Amino acid sequence: MSLSLAQIGVARDGQPLVQALDLRLEPGQCWALLGRNGAGKSSLLHALAGLLPYAGSASLGGEALQGGDARRLGLLLQEPEPAMAISVAEAVAAGRYPWRGAWAALDGGDRARVAAALERLGLEALRDRPLDHLSGGERRRVQLALLLAQDPAVWLLDEPMNHLDWRWQAEAECLLMGQAQAGRILFLALHDLNLGERLCSHALLLEGGGAWRAGPWGEVVTEERASALYELPLVRDVGAQGSWWHPGRRP
Repeated sequence: MSLSLAQIGVARDGQPLVQALDLRLEPGQCWALLGRNGAGKSSLLHALAGLLPYAGSASLGGEALQGGDARRLGLLLQEPEPAMAISVAEAVAAGRYPWRGAWAALDGGDRARVAAALERLGLEALRDRPLDHLSGGERRRVQLALLLAQDPAVWLLDEPMNHLDWRWQAEAECLLMGQAQAGRILFLALHDLNLGERLCSHALLLEGGGAWRAGPWGEVVTEERASALYELPLVRDVGAQGSWWHPGRRP
């Protein structure tokens, strides 16, 4: 199922962040959402998830998206929500509520999904620990496990590597690559061009004042455009081990 965005407009305090955005995201694609601080990356993801109003229309597989359609859309917030005293296992099980209802008992299939998500994110030993007893990185893994249990067609991810150490950044990259290979659509707000280089097939650049540019990663994310986007000379070096972005000079 493709995600189609038609004439999407998002504003904050009367100022346009995105104007007349027309975009089609196909199954298996991983899109980077790039822009300076305050450009509207989080706002666009929140709008698509039904948390903010927006102009235009969005549809998935030809069916209009309704706000809060958690069976088809999953949102990873930039920062974890305030921790509660519920357990890790209970938090991950919340990913099944869109399919069962908040008060319905989970069946065997739901419990199997929750158990697999806990294992995939290395959380089995923490399953009974309260969320408010976890580190920021552990809570990030809980959020990813919740999304994995939820199993939406579209993953909206706001800075997904926040708080993760190197080991779990690598694990999260593998997880996201696997979701794309399974036909999910991934839309990631990022600042790390090196992560985008490794992970993303396409990019949407928010250039300010509502302007945007979109297309395949290699065509859109050039040294010239990236340097203009971040107002800093950026260089993309290519070697035997792949590509690497770095500042051409320090500010």
